[in-house]
Amino acid sequence: MATTSNRPMIIQILSIWDQAGKVETANYIASELKDRDWNVKIFNFAAVTSNNGETTVNEDPANPYSLTYRYRNSDTYTELFSYLRTNPEVIISILPSVSNGIDNSVIIKTADMSLVVFDGMLTWHEAETMHLTKLKALIGKSFFTLLTNGKVEYMEDMFGEIPKDRSAFRKKMKQLLTRFAGRP
Repeated sequence: MATTSNRPMIIQILSIWDQAGKVETANYIASELKDRDWNVKIFNFAAVTSNNGETTVNEDPANPYSLTYRYRNSDTYTELFSYLRTNPEVIISILPSVSNGIDNSVIIKTADMSLVVFDGMLTWHEAETMHLTKLKALIGKSFFTLLTNGKVEYMEDMFGEIPKDRSAFRKKMKQLLTRFAGRP
């Protein structure tokens, strides 16, 4: 992994829509890695490119020293982060939502791991399928998906009834009713 290489491991976090939980996901991953003594840096490109995104960082995209300019004009993550004084083992890159457009389609292909975050409270439409198909074609390799804000009550709508632990009384009642109804 990243510890045996001079180059940091790049984890990029994407989503179809804003507010899907990318920042929380990145913070959680960073926290878990830091607990295991990994040197981790997080860069939030969603914050500097989206007006209605997760934060309100304002940068001039025409300024060559701005993070936005570097992100839009770099061909690889190595080039993008070449200015860093320290060499972290892992860099977590939070990218703008795909629905707002992909600012740099070249750099997305160069990450070591891609994680696509979906909000479990949103209904899936054709637009999500279209954006996901574009991402698959662009990334070209497998990526991981993560469902945030999921609640069991709402998951049943998608997956059918989720089995719950039954008490001994409910199990006996089901056996009795099954025999009474003539089912095996």
